[in-house]
Amino acid sequence: NIPDKNSQVLVTISTTAVLEYGDEIAVEGKLVRAAPASNPGGFDGTEYLERAGLAARMAMNDRDPLQIISRGNGNFFLAKVTRLRSRMEGLIESRVPFPERSVVKAIILGDQSEMPLEMRESFSKSGTAHLLAISGGNVGLLALSIVLLLRILYIPRRVVYGITIFCMISYCILTGSSASVLRATIMVTLFLGGFILKREPEILTSLAWAMILILAFSPLQLFDPGFQLSFLSVFAIAACVPKWEGFEAGLEPGFLKKSLSYLRQSVTVSLFAWTGVSPLIAKLFFLVSPV
Repeated sequence: NIPDKNSQVLVTISTTAVLEYGDEIAVEGKLVRAAPASNPGGFDGTEYLERAGLAARMAMNDRDPLQIISRGNGNFFLAKVTRLRSRMEGLIESRVPFPERSVVKAIILGDQSEMPLEMRESFSKSGTAHLLAISGGNVGLLALSIVLLLRILYIPRRVVYGITIFCMISYCILTGSSASVLRATIMVTLFLGGFILKREPEILTSLAWAMILILAFSPLQLFDPGFQLSFLSVFAIAACVPKWEGFEAGLEPGFLKKSLSYLRQSVTVSLFAWTGVSPLIAKLFFLVSPV
């Protein structure tokens, strides 16, 4: 069954030509259907393409060279963002040796393509694979840094929040708009937008709206493991951590009370995030890490 002419396909390109966003190219190849999972819990290529809205995949013919039809097409804003990403990739490659640069690219740009399989498996088995995926921690830290920097310059608070929202949307596009970074970006936008509109933000409401907006544009994301883990971890933190707040309230103000407060926050956030996602990780990947 050949997809109709309006269908999108995943194309694997092998070329030495320098390509940029907005280039229109012509390639020839053979369309093939993705293979389903051969074992329970294995990678299902068919589901992967369906979730991405792709009808098939295509491998470029080695004997047919790639033809560049035109350059400079596409959205002006997206073109600027992708050029910035290319410059950042070049800077990382020139300053950080391999394989360390693969970790830097994953944490900053969301690009794990260079990471060796052994390193990826080490992160998974140690329960730290989430550090490689851009998510709430990365987005929140960047948003906080922008707000603090602009506030030092005595820029009005509402203007600061507006600039921060624009920067976070740009960063989301820069890193590929995965489920975790898209969720975090929407939540930060809603959170700061609440302050701009003088409305008190609430984390579970922001989380729910982030899920609604993502599923409205891509309903099949609901079945994506990354989407499920991203939302489940934040839900577990938001729903459970506040119930453990204040157990040190009876203590006298001082070093002991502050220390216990920091310890409680650190332990409860990690504990409930781990508790929330562990059953799903066990089901999907047959792996439970106590770390």
